[in-house]
Amino acid sequence: MISVSNDFKNLTKKVKQQDAKMTLIDSDTPLNFKETKYSFEGQLFKTIMKQLVITAPISNSLKGKNLNFKYGLYINSQFEYLDLGNFYIKDEPEDNKGTEQTEITAYDNLVHFMKTFKQSEMNLTYPCTMSLFVQRMCQVCNVELYSTDFFFNDLIINEDYFTAQEITYRDVLEKVAQATLTTIIIKDNKLYLAPISTTPVETLDRSYLSKLVITDKFGPVNALVLGRGDVEDNVEAIDQNSINLNGRCELRFDENEFLQYQREEVIDEMFEKIKGFTYYAFEASDIGVMWLEPADCINLKDNETDIYNTYLLEANITINTGIKSDTEANVPEETETEYKVTTEEEKKYLKVERLAKKNEGLIQDLVEQNTEYEEKLTQVEQTMDQIQQQVSETIVYKREVIGVTEIHLENAGKQDILNLEIKGNKTYQANLFPGPDLYPSPDLYPNQEVL
Repeated sequence: MISVSNDFKNLTKKVKQQDAKMTLIDSDTPLNFKETKYSFEGQLFKTIMKQLVITAPISNSLKGKNLNFKYGLYINSQFEYLDLGNFYIKDEPEDNKGTEQTEITAYDNLVHFMKTFKQSEMNLTYPCTMSLFVQRMCQVCNVELYSTDFFFNDLIINEDYFTAQEITYRDVLEKVAQATLTTIIIKDNKLYLAPISTTPVETLDRSYLSKLVITDKFGPVNALVLGRGDVEDNVEAIDQNSINLNGRCELRFDENEFLQYQREEVIDEMFEKIKGFTYYAFEASDIGVMWLEPADCINLKDNETDIYNTYLLEANITINTGIKSDTEANVPEETETEYKVTTEEEKKYLKVERLAKKNEGLIQDLVEQNTEYEEKLTQVEQTMDQIQQQVSETIVYKREVIGVTEIHLENAGKQDILNLEIKGNKTYQANLFPGPDLYPSPDLYPNQEVL
């Protein structure tokens, strides 16, 4: 939240005299405009970038320039201004054909992270800490870091995971947000890893809100899953008592390189940080609450008794002769992990080791599935562009039998059986041999190539 006086908050509720300032930073030149739209949209545990769309008279090229945005109210014979930050004009403004106006789009400093990640720019020696890694990204993208005090700032990063993937620094920040359980925004023009606080910075009641609809509830979080995408290899931490009481509410992070090689070591501490987390999704119209920032924790008060804890994740504010503002928050998409790992009584488990050497252009999965009777080992090696796929498979059917004269080979299916061995674990006077009436079942298929 931006610091603001109580007079400013109280005047917001009334008919007010307002002002908005756009100033080009390099020249300290004010930018005249007819209308501006200030907006942001995102989710928790991701990055949220603020945007300005300004309708202004046609002017000289503004591409590559920075402007500062302030919003003010007339209080005690003068304007009190909120500094909403600096915005970068990335592209050439678009002319509104048939008018004398042009449309200028500008973004906060998160836009500078939207370039390809390169280890040569980072110039890091691994292993390093998450704190150092984020600081170096900020240096490369020429944006200050607000604070190094965030969850898992001491998490060890063992190697460069990203260069060969050709992803942006902002894409990497999305993974940082998951690993640190933060939402990454720009605050005071600096990169800020905002913690998921449950303490509201503001309570908005009906004196601020012209419409309020509570649409959904997320939580309480009682399961954290660190997965590996489509491969059903998942590590989880759960609160079974909460699941029994409330049903399962799962937070899942997939294929996060910062976590996937140390999932078992980090998941319990992450789960303790997020366990029980709850908030409400909503849609609202307000009267211009400009001092709130993305990911701020707020209370919404519908009446004297109904108070809903939530987060500001989306805002669309239009400023011209007046002000119009719509805000909301959505809940994450529901996930319910379907586990291949089952109970001990079923005596079955699936173990998957994903060696995600993306920087070598290769993903290798090693899958081992065991049951009471069989052991199946499958190795899949696949290039990143999926041009080449090699699969080798061995199935060993195991039956332990005592005092019987028949052994049944079941569930073989359409396999290319090249070799069938029957072994005993003792030495007998007579060797083991197939009986005279041994014959293949109808679904046993020989390898056609060796016929």
